[in-house]
Amino acid sequence: MFRFFGKKKELTLLEAISSMLSSDSLERAALRCADWRDLIEVAASETPKYSARQFASKVAGLIGITFQERVEPADLSLLEAGIGIKDLLRMAVIPVTSDARVTALVCVDPSRLKNLPSAYVGLPRRLALWSSIQVALEESERLHRRRTARNSSRTVSSLHEAVRSILGML
Repeated sequence: MFRFFGKKKELTLLEAISSMLSSDSLERAALRCADWRDLIEVAASETPKYSARQFASKVAGLIGITFQERVEPADLSLLEAGIGIKDLLRMAVIPVTSDARVTALVCVDPSRLKNLPSAYVGLPRRLALWSSIQVALEESERLHRRRTARNSSRTVSSLHEAVRSILGML
């Protein structure tokens, strides 16, 4: 983190990575990287010194957040209105959910989370590899769809029961 006039400025992902690689290595990584969300893994391949996870951990330290190696699926029903799976995929972020609330955000680049609803401002942020976040988001969506389908099925069954009761009274 840098200090400007007494305020801390959070490094972006690109700034942190550029401080770890030579300009030639950074340029090669940028040219090979088709999706910004993969930048950590692509940049890590430019240095034999670190594995992708070690590189990500170093980047997280430079940004001033912790690295989260294992990313768990989230309860998507706890998301604020207006935020959906497409938004999470686009921003490369997944909420950490616990005790029926969002307690933290795990992302590839915290500087890209500026347009989140105010409920997420101030939550702890952690860094993870896009491959880990993507798998957890896919599993989160699958679990959410299963829960939604199960709840819909219960609602339909309850309605059928109510209709049978009413018809039985007639």
